[in-house]
Amino acid sequence: MQGATAFLSGFLSALCLLESGTRPRADSLTRAVATVSSRGRHAVIADHCDLGAVAEIENAVGRSLASDCDDALESTFVRLFESGLATGLVAAGG
Repeated sequence: MQGATAFLSGFLSALCLLESGTRPRADSLTRAVATVSSRGRHAVIADHCDLGAVAEIENAVGRSLASDCDDALESTFVRLFESGLATGLVAAGG
């Protein structure tokens, strides 16, 4: 459950960051996943965000979600948040 929360938190954060008012369409998700897979989540995020600021947020999300379970999962939750954020940024046309 926390893994899905981490990914969706990142995805929804991307939609808020873009403020474009456009919602991603289902077919844009396939393109977004392919783009993130080929370029890497950090490269996509760097195109749109200050990586230092994002790191603070993703680490807070990771810590928060890991507090309910095994702390060793914190880095996994951070990666899932980053993946959701990168996917959302591409899917919404950013």
